[in-house]
Amino acid sequence: MHVFDETGLAWRLGEQLAAGAEGGVFRLVDRPEWCVKLYHKRPLAPERRAKLAALRALPPALRTCAALPLSLVAASARSSEWLGVLLPFVEGHDIYELYNPQGRRAHFQHATFEFVVAAALNLARAFEEVHAHGIIVGDISEQNIRVRPDATLTLIDCDGFQLNAAGQFFASNIGTPIWTPPELQGLSLTGAVRTRNHDGFGLAQLIFLLLFGGRYPFAGRPLSGEALAPEEAIAKFAFAFDPAPARPLLEPPPGAPRLQALPARFTELFLRAFRAGSEAPNARPSAKEWGEALGELRGGLVRCTAWHAHVHWEGALVCPWCGVLESAGVDLFPGPPVEQRKGGAVKGEAVSLEALAQRLFSLKLEPIHLAAPSGQTVQEALREAGVADKTWWVSLSKGLGPVGGFLLGSQRRFLAGELEAATREMASFTQRAAGLFLGYAGGLRALGQRAQQLGGELKAAASHADQAVERYLVQHRNAELGRYLEAFLLRRYEIQGVSQGRKAALLSHNIVTAADVTREALLHVPGFSEPLAERLLRWRRECERGFRHIEPRFVPGAVRVEAYEEGRRSAAKLLQQGMACEAQWNRAQAAYAREHGGLQNQYRATCTRRAVLEAKLRGLQ
Repeated sequence: MHVFDETGLAWRLGEQLAAGAEGGVFRLVDRPEWCVKLYHKRPLAPERRAKLAALRALPPALRTCAALPLSLVAASARSSEWLGVLLPFVEGHDIYELYNPQGRRAHFQHATFEFVVAAALNLARAFEEVHAHGIIVGDISEQNIRVRPDATLTLIDCDGFQLNAAGQFFASNIGTPIWTPPELQGLSLTGAVRTRNHDGFGLAQLIFLLLFGGRYPFAGRPLSGEALAPEEAIAKFAFAFDPAPARPLLEPPPGAPRLQALPARFTELFLRAFRAGSEAPNARPSAKEWGEALGELRGGLVRCTAWHAHVHWEGALVCPWCGVLESAGVDLFPGPPVEQRKGGAVKGEAVSLEALAQRLFSLKLEPIHLAAPSGQTVQEALREAGVADKTWWVSLSKGLGPVGGFLLGSQRRFLAGELEAATREMASFTQRAAGLFLGYAGGLRALGQRAQQLGGELKAAASHADQAVERYLVQHRNAELGRYLEAFLLRRYEIQGVSQGRKAALLSHNIVTAADVTREALLHVPGFSEPLAERLLRWRRECERGFRHIEPRFVPGAVRVEAYEEGRRSAAKLLQQGMACEAQWNRAQAAYAREHGGLQNQYRATCTRRAVLEAKLRGLQ
């Protein structure tokens, strides 16, 4: 099929790239860097034609961040009945594939948190550029932004923009409830006049999703009453991560990073974007403010000491991604596949599975004993105090008769009292040191058990590397089924009772594909009743019907390679978990050593003071 642009040039349509409610998108055979969107309703209505023409006439500077129309297209060179629009083809993937863990592993394997921050910064700059030209994005969603492998991005579906051109107002008549700000929830968007402040809500949500690993800001665990759908939470300004909400309705879902993982400025920006009062004109952060904050964050990132693929803000007390891994068992940033050498060593890492296993087995918190000050320290203290075997007190008391004897006795009693108090204080240090050790030992008990478990798994992985094929055969069906089900993204299917808001809640609990849908996983999602959970499980079973598994009679070379890769990925994950466990233990052990060091200094000072008191008392005998 051919279409013709406004100059009469013919373009041959190739493969269909996408299909939506408004129309389909086709690649051009002769110009693959362009594509054509053909609308279902054609010829185009006058208002749509006028809007597309206005978008086409926008300044070229906007084309660096938005896929603006190039020309209208018709079925013939002389026809004025326009069918669609010629557009630049935008490489990359929907921004959804970057902020959700499964999509990131599939399409952005090398992406660290630094990459995500760079993409968020480019997003803020794109919105800033659009707003600078008086345009409102309006229809904000995860499907309207394409991210490329270098973290640059482009806004697509620009026919949803709101703009004024040649005295004519073109509205953004569509929107999705979970991307619609509270003040517009439940209202008709047809003809509505939207503002930058409205855009600020959707922009803040996208930035939050990027920085918090796909956790939706309005999906969390209910604190009172029934579970809130995300749309209801938005309408109530129920930001799940608000540290001090006016009405406590939601708290963050399990395993989610906290706002403290980012600089304090981000807490202020997110609260301005999501709290009640954000609906006031210009109350929400502007795209420029987000760009400044993200630029500062990008310059203050460091690598985690436990796992090289974890990058986080340098001011965070602990690595937030290690925290998510430990609490939820989900590695949001696993890093690219790691090559395993023979013998268990991992390329690029100076540690082997066997060596790490031994270190984990040896993790043990030993009590640090209090040490008395050295003899030299005591002698220096005695010299500084001017202590001698006999003091001037003895000579003076003999010359003063009874009065001198009274004074000498009084001084002896004072020194004896001080000596007794110092002796009691020394005894208390032993109890304090024991209490300090027992407190840390109790706190590390669970971590120690985890270290022993991981040590065993690491040792098994290192010593049974040659059995990867056998393990593969046992797990072959489940692995194949899991990979098959991962192709069924929840957001692409209509399931009765599962709105987009509920899908956002599922994403916040790491339920993204049919492979993630299990009864146990659904039990942890607030608001998912038994009938609703059963619908999702039924949908998974329907997805499974197309799966066909043939047990191999022998293991071909390709399967052996795949089995080796599976073992390699498992070993890399164990290595990461073991190193994170070791790092957490070392941090606790260092904290114990610091606290004990302070106690040790106090103990030595008391010992030295007691020695001086004893020497002074001997001098008065």
